[in-house]
Amino acid sequence: DGLDNDGDGSIDEALHHGTEVAGLVSLLAPEARIIPIRVLDEDGRGTTFAIAKGILWAIDAGADVINLSMGSNHSNSLISKSIRIADQAGIVIITPAGNRNSGTVDFPCSNDRTICVAAVDDNKVKTTFSSYGDRVELSAPGRQPLSLFNSNEYATWDGTSFAVPMVSGAAALIIEKYPGLSPAQVRNLLNQSAQ
Repeated sequence: DGLDNDGDGSIDEALHHGTEVAGLVSLLAPEARIIPIRVLDEDGRGTTFAIAKGILWAIDAGADVINLSMGSNHSNSLISKSIRIADQAGIVIITPAGNRNSGTVDFPCSNDRTICVAAVDDNKVKTTFSSYGDRVELSAPGRQPLSLFNSNEYATWDGTSFAVPMVSGAAALIIEKYPGLSPAQVRNLLNQSAQ
């Protein structure tokens, strides 16, 4: 809406975030069908109920991979329950470590049913913003990836949110080649094939 609704000095800072994420998935897995599910507003705010509902909606829509490019420093049992249901339905869930340069990853990356992804730069070195720790399984480019932004526009952003779709695209390619794999099998292939 062009206003600083959350009073943080930035206007609509999450606008087109999902578009850039979807563009990165599409770059890696061009045959993947994107199911856009909006659960946050243009400032990147939303409710735990909306996020949990979005995960359940993705299950019902037939998703094979759920890219959750969002995070919080607080865990939530409702979202955790939705993640468990998605995992039991055979869906791979990929989440960002967080952008706090902390040794503790954000939620839902802290949930062991998700694949936790950190961000690296062009030299495959952890970015200055990426969180890290034992829960991180993979890392991918998250510093200034070029992707879709708006109609006929491109943009770059920094964030572990943009490392996640790189891994989501790779997971989609694995599922395309080997349909019927369990989330654990996809996870193992991603980990075994990563540099």
